[in-house]
Amino acid sequence: AAAAAPGAIGKAVASEKTSKVVYVHDPSFSSEMKLNPEPMRSAIEALIKELTGKSSTSEAWMAILKGYEKGQVVGIKVNCINRRCPSHPEVVYALVESMLDAGVAEEDIIIWDRRSDELERKGGYRLNREGKGVRCFGTDEPGWGYEEKPVLIEDQRVRLSRILTRCDHLINVPVLKDHGRAGVTLSLKNHLGSVDQPKLLHGNNCDPYLAKLNALPEIRGKTRLILLDAVLGICKGGPGGPPQFAPNILAASTDTVAIDRFGLDLINEERRKRDLDEATGLAKHLRTAASLGLGVYERERIRLVKI
Repeated sequence: AAAAAPGAIGKAVASEKTSKVVYVHDPSFSSEMKLNPEPMRSAIEALIKELTGKSSTSEAWMAILKGYEKGQVVGIKVNCINRRCPSHPEVVYALVESMLDAGVAEEDIIIWDRRSDELERKGGYRLNREGKGVRCFGTDEPGWGYEEKPVLIEDQRVRLSRILTRCDHLINVPVLKDHGRAGVTLSLKNHLGSVDQPKLLHGNNCDPYLAKLNALPEIRGKTRLILLDAVLGICKGGPGGPPQFAPNILAASTDTVAIDRFGLDLINEERRKRDLDEATGLAKHLRTAASLGLGVYERERIRLVKI
């Protein structure tokens, strides 16, 4: 079966027979709800090699960051709204180290979210606004902010982060959490941190707002990889609060819908263990995103590969 090729999010993938989600389960990823950084890099490199079919890590990265040239911006969108369960630095720094060794220039990489104080205080990231090395800062930094001209998402107008619009390549690193309105907050919902007024896009279970936001060329055309940080997760009462379970999983895909379906299934599995209703009914945005050609929702069309 044909899998969605790296970088294929920029093109409609609805016609593809299947999409590929690759994952690693390793109990050593965490202990007592704390991450162990040691196994992260090798796991990430195994994921991207399997995803691309390349034998070397550098070849895999160049396949993912198709057309990358020095001077182009590679943005890594993290989620730091919950200080007790953010996109973990142990995962993101391992990702960055691997890219650097593959030939991506450190000054071309920006780790970002909506606010610098959240990156530092809630996420545990080291801020680097304009110094040498990998940069890390929020959209609220002076000189960045949001585009003056808004975009129309269904019936709402929002402005996009200038970090997003200035990226040439985008890597999305969501964390595994449920959400009281949207069912789950994974890669699609992570981009509510890419607009100035996310509250405007929360109506009707965030649907069709999340799908239409992610269909914008600034997101759809630039997204090269989604790396789901499912080492720890929240399955009830999210997106806030402490992690409640430890799947000890990292997953990767080029299909934003397929990997969110994988994350939804992980959350539902844990909810069933706790005699809770599934989150599927609230997660309408996944099916809408699939209908817009952003990816594959049906489980039977998702090729899961466990490493």
